[in-house]
This record gives sequence, C-alpha cells and structure tokens, in this order.
Amino acid sequence: MLSITKDYLIEIIERIVRNNMHVRRRNSNDPYFQHEGISRPVTEEEIVEFILLIPHFDERLKDFMLGNISDRNTIISQAWEIEFIKKCTA
Repeated sequence: MLSITKDYLIEIIERIVRNNMHVRRRNSNDPYFQHEGISRPVTEEEIVEFILLIPHFDERLKDFMLGNISDRNTIISQAWEIEFIKKCTA
C-alpha cells in the first residue's frame, strides 16, 4: 500500500496526456492550438478538463484530484495504481 497525493496522480495524467495532446489541439477550433499551441506543455486547464470528462473516474476520485475535499493523501495499492494508469490511457 502506498500513501499518495493528488499531485502524484496528476503527474501520471500529465505524462499520459502529453503524448497525444497535440492531436486534440490540432482538432480544436481554437486557432492558437492549431498553430503555436501544439507544442507547448499541457496546461492546468487541460488537466482539469481531462479529469472532469474521463468516464472511468468516480466523483470521489475527481474531487480528490481537483482539491474539492480536505483529504491531502489517500492510500492505494499497486494494483489500483496500474488500473488508474490503464484508465487514463484508455
């Protein structure tokens, strides 16, 4: 069992999202993303949007990652972490 923070989970999301964010930006209606914004780092707003829109996360997990609850840490198993990574990738 591991005690982790929301920042740890967000770092996992950022690593995964970074690999294909250029595709999402290129398909965006925003001209900034279609040109100059394609190669820039993933923004906090994009991470929040990912967290809110992913159907694989329950509301408690979303609230934890978004800082909407007072818990600073949570306990997870290695199996849970692997499943989290799979859900983020899907």
